[in-house]
Amino acid sequence: AGEIYARQEGQSILLGTYEQANRPWATKETPWDFVFQLLDHDLDRIAPELERGFAHFPAVGRAGIQKFVNGPFTFSPDGNPLVGPIKGLRNYWVACAVMAGLSQGGGVGLSLANWMVHGDPDGDIWGMDVARYGEFATLAYTNAKVRENYSRRFRITFPNEELQAARPLITTPIYDRLSEHNAVWGAGFGLEHPLWFQKPGEDPREDVTFYRSNAFPVVAEESVAVRERVGFSEASNFAKYHVIGDGAADWLLSLTTNALPKIGRTALTAMLNPQGRIVGEFSVSRVGDDEFYLFGSQAAEVHHPRWFLDHLPAGSPIRFTNLSLSMVGLTVAGPLSREVLQGLTDTSLTTKDFPFMAFRRVNLGMAPVWLSRMTYTGDLGYEIWCAPEYQRYLFDLIWEAGRPHDMALFGFRALITMRLEKNFGSWYREYRPIYTPLEAGMDRYLKFDHDFLGRAAVEAEQAGGGPKRKLVMFRVEPNPAAPADCIGAGVARRPRGQTRGRLDHLRRLRPLFAGFAGVGLHPRRARRRGHRGLRGRDHRPATPRPPAVRPDPRPLRQPHAGLSRLSRLSPSAPGTPESSAPSWLSPRGPAARRTTRSPRRRREDRGIARKGTHIARTPIRRALSGRSGRVHGGTSAASQSRC
Repeated sequence: AGEIYARQEGQSILLGTYEQANRPWATKETPWDFVFQLLDHDLDRIAPELERGFAHFPAVGRAGIQKFVNGPFTFSPDGNPLVGPIKGLRNYWVACAVMAGLSQGGGVGLSLANWMVHGDPDGDIWGMDVARYGEFATLAYTNAKVRENYSRRFRITFPNEELQAARPLITTPIYDRLSEHNAVWGAGFGLEHPLWFQKPGEDPREDVTFYRSNAFPVVAEESVAVRERVGFSEASNFAKYHVIGDGAADWLLSLTTNALPKIGRTALTAMLNPQGRIVGEFSVSRVGDDEFYLFGSQAAEVHHPRWFLDHLPAGSPIRFTNLSLSMVGLTVAGPLSREVLQGLTDTSLTTKDFPFMAFRRVNLGMAPVWLSRMTYTGDLGYEIWCAPEYQRYLFDLIWEAGRPHDMALFGFRALITMRLEKNFGSWYREYRPIYTPLEAGMDRYLKFDHDFLGRAAVEAEQAGGGPKRKLVMFRVEPNPAAPADCIGAGVARRPRGQTRGRLDHLRRLRPLFAGFAGVGLHPRRARRRGHRGLRGRDHRPATPRPPAVRPDPRPLRQPHAGLSRLSRLSPSAPGTPESSAPSWLSPRGPAARRTTRSPRRRREDRGIARKGTHIARTPIRRALSGRSGRVHGGTSAASQSRC
């Protein structure tokens, strides 16, 4: 075993290696007097890799080694730089873990200079933002992840592969309960969360591959359970914030694009930078005149508080608190979810008494919880937020209540699959700081009845004719002989190589549909004109299709407003009004469209739940070429180790 690289250096050949038996150096701090120095060589440690190199390049082995060079590299756990403002120290900045200084230094320096001068790095640098780490990133954690990363430097990372170093680290109170149900675990921001649940008696492990793994049929079953019956899962891997104090409402309005909800209700909103680009997307639940709970992406649990606190006036009475795991969550979703929970509380959960987007304090059994009637799956359902000391009790209580309804556990993979089926976006996966809300289809998040950061840029974009590109969802047909679901990003090209947009996120749809979805930018001109899909080695063109949901959408509780929007963007027959759609797109056929009730009232009457913004569906043929790529989004820590 061993990994080797070679290049010409003058009239000689240089062999380099990332040895498997790596040994961290300066694990606490680098000596201040260590400048332009090398370390003593250790030939025994790299002997296996040298033997592999000599086998590949026999002439080099015969020539012999003339010189040893052993110098330290600086690594973060994911191998990317650490750039940005230092938490808690105003006007202090960091730029370290730049492993390849000559090739990376220019970009790091430019981003940091823009950030210092203009308050924004002027690009999407999340991959090297120091705020992608939390307090879990201790020196010991860093050491373990750096050694793992270093030893895998030239190794292929498969789609959905979960690396095991420094795990498990952070767990919730029901970790053992979910493990008893054969959970296959993943880690995000240091926290273990269930990805999917292996069948009883089988090893809870994913056999990673560039094709469809052993998780594929199981995730399908979990998704169907939510659609047709009721599903149960943990929801602790969201960021949770508490905002309270005189003036909190006005302060939040100044930073977010949507109107604030009434007390006891929830609204979805975006947060922009002065250039009008997306820096955050949140659910905002109001529990008092100046008291709110915000829910967002867990990966941004340091990133978003930095933004909020940077815009909090000095001496303000407003308190912004990152709740982290002092608040944990569960979710119950599916057509039977109301029946499961109603037997556990005296609070009426009927649509009339507990409508869509309600957020209230209730008791489930003996446990006090915040109950929210919304889910990320897009189905009728509830999110349950509580103190961690109640989570085990609530898990056991709800699990027993769900047995008569054949309730099933589902994991993060099924959740992401279902939210993509409903065209729900999420921060950083789709809503990124290189997009504007108009490009991302977040128009309904925008309310111009108040002033907010970035409003002028949005109005200027509208005055200039609107966005020149649009974030859209594609349906990709895999090769039935060897289905491979692309995950990653890249430029979308037609067969002759012309660029037709960019794919920023590819993720499979529920296996039930034997396809997968791509989300990416597409030129507005091409969207209007329409063009053929792209052809790849493992994917074939597809004709335009209706949304990924089944023709009978009632079990899905699919929001009518979203379906109407999709139908307006769907291909129409010649002479057909742009807003027309097949009758099955309407929740109850043509008659439902003739009703005089508002779309919002119709949603509430049917008990519809949703969470997130719909991404406009493109009218082009939905086949894109692509190759499986690396899964990004793991966690890392500040680099102190040197390998």
